[in-house]
Amino acid sequence: MFRFRFLAFLIGKEIILQSATYSFQNGVLNISGDGEIQRLEIEQYQNQTKEVYITESIESMGPSSFENFTILEKVFINSTMKIIHKNAFRNNNLIKDVTLPDSILSIKSGCFQDCYNIIQILLPEALEELGESAFSGVYQLNGIIIPDNVTRIEKETFIYCTGLTRVSLHEGITYIGESAFNNCQMLNIKSVPSTVTEIGAYCFYECVNFREFTLPPNLTRLQKYCFNECFLLGKINFNDKLEVIEEYCFRMCQCLHMDNFPASVTTIQEGVFYWCTDLLNFNLTGFTYVPKYMFGRCVRLVSIIFDEKLERIEEGAFANCTVLMISELPTLTSSIGNGIFWNCQYVINFTWPKLCKSIPDFTFYNCHNLKSLNFQSSIDEIGNFAFYQCNSLMEFNLSSTLSGCGSNTFDGCTSLSSEFSIPSSLGKVTKFMFKDCISIEKVILKEGVFGVDDGAFYKCTSLKEIIFNPGSIRFLGKSVFVNCQNLRNFNYPNSIFYVPSEFFENCTSLDFALSPQIIELGSKSLSGLSFDFIDLSNLTILKENALDNCNNLRKIKSPLAFINELTRSPFEQCNNLIEINFIDYKYSEINKNMMKNCKSVEKVSIISSYLYQIVQNVFEKCDNLKTIEITVTKSIKQLKIDNNTFNSCSMLDRIVFNVKDIIIDDYVFSSNRNLHELSIVANQISLNTYAFANSSLKICIIKSNSSYLYFSNKIFENSFDLESLKLSSNILVIDDNAFKDKNNLKSIEINSENLSIGNYAFAYCEKLKEVSVRKVMKLGEYSFCNCTNLDVFDSNKLDIIPNNCFQNCKSLKDISFANKAKSFGNFSFYNCNIVNITLLGNKDIVFGDNSFGNNNELSYVSIGSVFAEFGNFSFSNCPKLNYFIFCGTISQNSDTIFHGSTALKKVLVSSNFSYCSLGTVSVKITDLCDTADDKYHHRIIKIAIISSLSAAVILVFTVALIIICMRKKSASTISKAPILSAVDVKSFI
Repeated sequence: MFRFRFLAFLIGKEIILQSATYSFQNGVLNISGDGEIQRLEIEQYQNQTKEVYITESIESMGPSSFENFTILEKVFINSTMKIIHKNAFRNNNLIKDVTLPDSILSIKSGCFQDCYNIIQILLPEALEELGESAFSGVYQLNGIIIPDNVTRIEKETFIYCTGLTRVSLHEGITYIGESAFNNCQMLNIKSVPSTVTEIGAYCFYECVNFREFTLPPNLTRLQKYCFNECFLLGKINFNDKLEVIEEYCFRMCQCLHMDNFPASVTTIQEGVFYWCTDLLNFNLTGFTYVPKYMFGRCVRLVSIIFDEKLERIEEGAFANCTVLMISELPTLTSSIGNGIFWNCQYVINFTWPKLCKSIPDFTFYNCHNLKSLNFQSSIDEIGNFAFYQCNSLMEFNLSSTLSGCGSNTFDGCTSLSSEFSIPSSLGKVTKFMFKDCISIEKVILKEGVFGVDDGAFYKCTSLKEIIFNPGSIRFLGKSVFVNCQNLRNFNYPNSIFYVPSEFFENCTSLDFALSPQIIELGSKSLSGLSFDFIDLSNLTILKENALDNCNNLRKIKSPLAFINELTRSPFEQCNNLIEINFIDYKYSEINKNMMKNCKSVEKVSIISSYLYQIVQNVFEKCDNLKTIEITVTKSIKQLKIDNNTFNSCSMLDRIVFNVKDIIIDDYVFSSNRNLHELSIVANQISLNTYAFANSSLKICIIKSNSSYLYFSNKIFENSFDLESLKLSSNILVIDDNAFKDKNNLKSIEINSENLSIGNYAFAYCEKLKEVSVRKVMKLGEYSFCNCTNLDVFDSNKLDIIPNNCFQNCKSLKDISFANKAKSFGNFSFYNCNIVNITLLGNKDIVFGDNSFGNNNELSYVSIGSVFAEFGNFSFSNCPKLNYFIFCGTISQNSDTIFHGSTALKKVLVSSNFSYCSLGTVSVKITDLCDTADDKYHHRIIKIAIISSLSAAVILVFTVALIIICMRKKSASTISKAPILSAVDVKSFI
């Protein structure tokens, strides 16, 4: 019959289901009736129940019935219950009081797991089974009595019961499972019942309070880690039936002494006594082997007695036995594992067993006091780190039968003899074989040694010489000679085409030059060397830090680029590098990071066949770069100079381009505030509108072999430091205002067959002193206006001087005019200081208004033209003008020609010259041309005739001389010989 009742929560609840009745009121859950308690029936009370009372005939408690009842504090069972299933009260942190009935026969696994507030619990006498992890993690439990009917302590029953101090184990228990008392740190038991025949692995792991323990008489095996980290365990009383001790059984039993190891033991596994720091001696009689790490870290172990039949010692058997004194092994020993004497400081003189043909890895690792080894037979192989840091080892001769040697074999053997030979049987010097062998001075590689592996002589600071046959070496490893600071020379093998990474790093005494066959330098391969010059021309691969810290390096010869990508300059860390010469016949552009951050470099020169672009920022942060010279010979493209190419080269002083074709982008030199000289020689030059704008350029030399060169009016905008300008081109156009207001410009030299100078082109260049031009086809108005310091201008090719061209050129005194000068524009030489004017052979001449007005130094004027036109004031206010000669026909004149020229004393004019034109000057009949007193005019005619005849004679002589030279194939030597022209008449006058 099933009954079901429900009452409001405030007055209580009662549920009757499956013959069990549940009632809950005020945090108390009462369970009565019969049957089994099920979790689903009581789960609703999980977070409300503080106490549980179970009465009447409840027979069992189902799995996880009260698991995670987080506020449950008390459990009282007074019924005929027989079984408490697994995890029934698991993880109930607040339970303190548990009462179990005498009827309980079985407590299943995890029943009270992590109920860590239980201090005491009385197990029923009738109990027969105590499951795995039943009290796991109950760390406040301080005592327990195991009932007589329980014969097995299962796996992890009391694991992590860290407060457990007392356990009552009765006779009749036969089995104690794995980790049964693991981490019971307060527990101190001296024995277990004599009926126990098996103790599981990790059983007493970290029972740190154990002092002494007696093994049960019938126990034949101690399983792995059984007493691991029982730090205070000092004595084990063995029985006479124990046969096997498994791995790390007594690991870190740091107080353990072993006075009477049982003879019954036939098998010992790895690390049984590992880190037993109080173990002083041990007798291995009866054992034919020593297992792995058996005595590892037994730092007080002094002596070992070996059995004469010992055959095998496994890896690390005596590693870190720092005071173990041992000098030999039994003669039958034929197998030795790695690192058996690792860090054994009292192994001093040792005789290697005859039957053992190899020295394994780490055998004498860190044996600082090892002085000598005695070999009874030849050694065929030596392992890795076999003699690492054997600081006292002085002599070691490699056997002629040695066929294998591991890495770091003699690493840190600082006392090793000064001379060492590598037998041909070995074949190579292995990785880091002699690392830190600071006493070795000489190494001989016997014929047949074909290679030197990574780091072979790393930090051999005394090594001076290595002798080998260069033709036999086929490979070289990395870091071979790092910090070999006394190495003088190295005959690089001619079959090796690369220098590996870090190969000669910090070999500060090495005299080394790259062999022609070397095409690759690895990372840090030459770092720290002391050479002052290196030729990298043959390289195709250069790792970016190959030359780091070469602080004596002053000059480098290098290709423009390498096939490997550079993320930074390979020369960045050459802190005293001054000059780099790029000579390249293959690459078309320089690597973008080739010069980045080369802060010490002062000069860069580039000679290339195909360079066509210098990308932006290629010279970024070259803070001391002063000179750049670029020569390109064959490129089929124009060399383009981008606008940020020289950005941040704050000290750049001189740039020279000698190329086929070039494009100068806008503002290329705008940031170079110290730029002094620029020279460009090219077939074709393209200058962008603002090519030299905002620069500090002082000297500019541009020579174009093409037919056309154009300077815009913005090309030197805001470039006020320009002092000297040399230009050359077949056709040269200087735009209006191109050099206006360049107040520091002092000299101009222009070589052009067809020069056009625009209006105001050089106006207001107040410091301009000298202008030399080959042939001017067009001169713009005001082109040299207000060049107040201009004192030299070769104008003998000019036939038209435009308006205001030389106005206010106050320093202009001596000037030669073309024989066929046609026109002097208004104010063309106004306010100059020309002394003499002689014009011969001209048919028609026009003098514009004020063309020579205000010439304060003008004293003599001779005009030999047939017709002339004189504008207003053309020679006015010339206070020193004394002589004026003109016998031609006047087509137009003005009453003001000589206005203010008060010093005019002597005139010789044609009869149709208006007298009134002479102002206050009195003209006599003798002042007219063709009179007896026309001595000046006649003199001029005579000079003209003489000059013409002289020129003809010189011309004939010159032609004859040229023909003779051409026959001798030397015409070029006279091509520049000067020819006297009629202009030279002036010198006679």
